[in-house]
Amino acid sequence: MVLLSHPRTWAVVSVLLTAQSLCCPTICRAEGAAMPVAQTKAANLARLGAESINGGLSNYRADRCMYSTGAPDCLVESTSAAYTFRFQGGAPGWQQRTPSQPSVITTVSVSADGESIRSVTNRPLP
Repeated sequence: MVLLSHPRTWAVVSVLLTAQSLCCPTICRAEGAAMPVAQTKAANLARLGAESINGGLSNYRADRCMYSTGAPDCLVESTSAAYTFRFQGGAPGWQQRTPSQPSVITTVSVSADGESIRSVTNRPLP
């Protein structure tokens, strides 16, 4: 129960409850198109995993494509085994700079049920 008192936990719970209200058990409607709920779960897990390995939200923000439902613009492969997302990231505010200044490109593979991360790779950008 201690975890539920942490503000970040409530933020995650809020996101999950919002996603749940938009989706039925197997299909989610994102921007008018049907999408498997597993894809939405996989995208959220991929983004959270990238945030974690890159030092947390105080040090890192994923590309804005990872904040849309199911992250279709960051989805590079969907198979019966996994969803694979590839996206840039960097220090908070990197996308608002002109030109934008990402510092890393991350590839995350998540199981097809959206429940577990299979692999994560980070490649620093010059």
